[in-house]
Amino acid sequence: MGVSYCGLSEVEGLIPAVTLAATGTTPTTAQAEAIITAISAEIDMRLRAKGYAVPVTDPQALEMLQTVCMYGSAAGILRAAFPSADGIAGDGGAAAFWEEKYQAALVQVDEGALDQDADTAGSTTSFAHGFGDGTYDYRGNQLSSEVPF
Repeated sequence: MGVSYCGLSEVEGLIPAVTLAATGTTPTTAQAEAIITAISAEIDMRLRAKGYAVPVTDPQALEMLQTVCMYGSAAGILRAAFPSADGIAGDGGAAAFWEEKYQAALVQVDEGALDQDADTAGSTTSFAHGFGDGTYDYRGNQLSSEVPF
């Protein structure tokens, strides 16, 4: 199982309408944590598809990914807590608000918001080091410019 980019207490701050407990709530605490894990896995897969090494360790990147995770997790937990398409889970409700922010943040990731910048150029600690220019695969192996066939 991968690393979660945010924690339940952080997400709960975004969704005061939801009360979570070990039992007797929908979702339960365990179910909410599973949503957070699933959102984190989705983020990892987006990053891997862009050629980034995961798990991410760069502190600045982790801050951004924490926010992305919080947005997606808030939407998922709200939809679980309020499964009706009305009110909080409806088109104009809080779940839609957080889902829109989550999807916009994923687009930023897809468009290279985490690519290596001037501050991390040449750094071996940057999680994006060497990946933004397409010369390395997700394992950090240098790609050949020759076609293998």
